[in-house]
Amino acid sequence: MDAVPSEQFSSDAKIDDGSPVRFSPVPYGGIGGGGGYDCEFVEPPPAAFQTDCPICLHVLKEPCLISCPCGQKICRECVEQIKEDDKPCPLCNKTDFTYIRDYGLERYLKAQEVWCSHKKDGCEWRGKLGEYERHLNED
Repeated sequence: MDAVPSEQFSSDAKIDDGSPVRFSPVPYGGIGGGGGYDCEFVEPPPAAFQTDCPICLHVLKEPCLISCPCGQKICRECVEQIKEDDKPCPLCNKTDFTYIRDYGLERYLKAQEVWCSHKKDGCEWRGKLGEYERHLNED
């Protein structure tokens, strides 16, 4: 396994084996890839809500809670790719973890207003996250 910079670890949180828990994003297969929504919230949700996937670094799409000590939520597509590749959790290195879809968080996120990722290119679309894919697929 590649070495992870020490700033990616908390100083006091520990996993069962005593190793520190990472809190910063650890991309799996490249920064910004994966299954999340590439957009920005109009009004950021409260800090208590995890809204970004620590794997693809985008807004969670079909969020899943993983059964690891890190307790993170990951996009369904991202976690399924990790499982398909038979890899450990890239955040805490736990092997043999399970996951369950977080429908409550998914409903909450889909109700939030977002800007289109093409805003910097002049797109003025603003709408609910649940309508974002439809906007992107418009001709």
